[in-house]
Amino acid sequence: MVFKKSLKKTLAVFLDISAAFDRVWRQKLVHTIQGTGINGKALLWINDFLRGRKFSVRFNGAGSESRRMWAGVLQGSVLSPLLFLIFMNTIHHHIHPDTKIVYYADDIANSQIEKVNLPTYLGVTLDPELCFKKHIEQTANKALGKLNILRKLSRTSWGSRLQSLKSTFCTVIRPALEYVTPIWTPASISVKQKLDSVQHRAAKIIIGAVSSTNNEKAEQECGLPPLENRRNLDTIKFTNKLRSYDSDHISRRVFDKWKHSTRLKRSSTLQHDSEIRKELNLEHSSLEFLQEPLIPKNPPKNTCFKLELLRSCSKKEDPATLRQKGLETIEILSQDNFAIAYTDGSSDRSLCNGGAGIFLLLPDGNNYKHKINTGIIASNFTSELMAIRERPLYYTNKTHMLLILQKN
Repeated sequence: MVFKKSLKKTLAVFLDISAAFDRVWRQKLVHTIQGTGINGKALLWINDFLRGRKFSVRFNGAGSESRRMWAGVLQGSVLSPLLFLIFMNTIHHHIHPDTKIVYYADDIANSQIEKVNLPTYLGVTLDPELCFKKHIEQTANKALGKLNILRKLSRTSWGSRLQSLKSTFCTVIRPALEYVTPIWTPASISVKQKLDSVQHRAAKIIIGAVSSTNNEKAEQECGLPPLENRRNLDTIKFTNKLRSYDSDHISRRVFDKWKHSTRLKRSSTLQHDSEIRKELNLEHSSLEFLQEPLIPKNPPKNTCFKLELLRSCSKKEDPATLRQKGLETIEILSQDNFAIAYTDGSSDRSLCNGGAGIFLLLPDGNNYKHKINTGIIASNFTSELMAIRERPLYYTNKTHMLLILQKN
């Protein structure tokens, strides 16, 4: 006996309907609503809601005459999107009965639809194998063009400060590199490295380094977590959100029914999420992480900042001389019954090994040590700030003034 394998295909149809809300046939809409079981006063109310509508145009204080609307649903109404979806929900009458419909479009029964291999939907370029190579290449090329903004802002004669350049990158360029990350993050490492190279170039522009500078060191210097780490975190957050939906939510149902198939050549978002959690030994629960940058808007009262040593110095001086000047500053500032807190923080190449430490020296000679995990994907910058923020939470004695010493 020979069994013939059933061949099935998945197709996606993208339709952009011009003036969609304005083209709704009201009589058919009311009839469709009635077919869903809505009758009586509710149906009469919807019918009255749609009838007798007028519109006018106002420009520069001048208004046109009112005109009657003979078709369409009201623009700007919270009910209109729902009414439009009900109107479109009859498309299955025009599709072959053996076809399973997941999403709906307008009537396509009598239209010849052109096949496109690389359609763009909501800013994402799709491909038949869902490897997202074309989408990532286009994204990287657009982001490379935006690096000219950083280059112009970092002119040697009047260039912006490092923090301003970093903020520009994080608000203008990096969001484009991370748009809908969980959708395409299963792409191959070699393809995603094209996005990583954009951040590597940006980091070197920000710190004023030459192109031959080590990529990882450049990222650490300006406090930019690797994009792959951020992509992994975004994927975990995305799947956590799916788990939080009610059991009857369509996204939750898809998630619950998903099973890994070893026969598939391409990984999926959920498979990638499973691999990340297995690598980090994470349970399927929400993850807390430190937002970057963590900069308080207003410092505590009676706070004084000293950004320089009491004796002028230069980085070109002998290390022993710099150390001596530093110790002199500490000794002078700590004469008045101060409790002294030494803080430091650092990042790590992994996702969860960033940390911060505090060494607290009290006026009576006693000392205490405290260490904290700075959360997932923490740069040197955020780890340092975590140490500074944690210190007043750790030491609450109000009888002593507190001197915080931070080397960076």
